[in-house]
Amino acid sequence: MDIKKYAIRQPLGVVAIIPPFNLSAMLRLWFFSLAFATGDTLVPKPSDKDLSASMFMARLLEEAGLPAGVVNVVNGDKEFVDTLFSESEVRQSPSLAQRR
Repeated sequence: MDIKKYAIRQPLGVVAIIPPFNLSAMLRLWFFSLAFATGDTLVPKPSDKDLSASMFMARLLEEAGLPAGVVNVVNGDKEFVDTLFSESEVRQSPSLAQRR
């Protein structure tokens, strides 16, 4: 059987993430490292139930010397999320695009 598996690491540009409120810190750290490793900017949209983890991490990254605009924490409701994902610069994962 001739099966090949590989991964291509290339920047997408702007990556938006909307993690669930109960896994907020863990998922953000996971996506932050992936986005930074590939040269993407990151737009986390935290749950309205817990904004503190995203704001704290963004502040720490700024203090560590991350350039302005690499992480942009935003807040909003479902309409805002729909608008965010309709922007041409924000790429969706293929699995999310198929669900809509």
